[in-house]
Amino acid sequence: MNDHDLSPETLPEMLHRHHATDTSIEAAESIDTTRLEQMILEDIELSGVWGMTQDDLLAMHQRYSYSSITARPAALKRKGLIYDSGERRLGKSGRRQAVLKATKFQALEKNDSDNGINSSTPAQ
Repeated sequence: MNDHDLSPETLPEMLHRHHATDTSIEAAESIDTTRLEQMILEDIELSGVWGMTQDDLLAMHQRYSYSSITARPAALKRKGLIYDSGERRLGKSGRRQAVLKATKFQALEKNDSDNGINSSTPAQ
């Protein structure tokens, strides 16, 4: 596992609603968000300039609950570690999904685009 700086830690208060029940608060406090964020960040980084959608992440982590996976990108975006590339792909539902990419590839993509290269198309 890479040791990314995932600071600041995602606080439990951000994982439940303001008027949550005591059981929801306990559940939020029991989640190791740092580990989950690290896992999702590594997946997105490994996807390179191709990026990943929510469906891609869910398919890779079927043993985790839906919300454990789908909530992580928002925290990673707030921390500036990933971004919405502006690209869209069809998900299983038939609806378009955002393609998420690691910010470390943002400059590379800009350079490719400046040179007329479409880095979001997989190599043949």
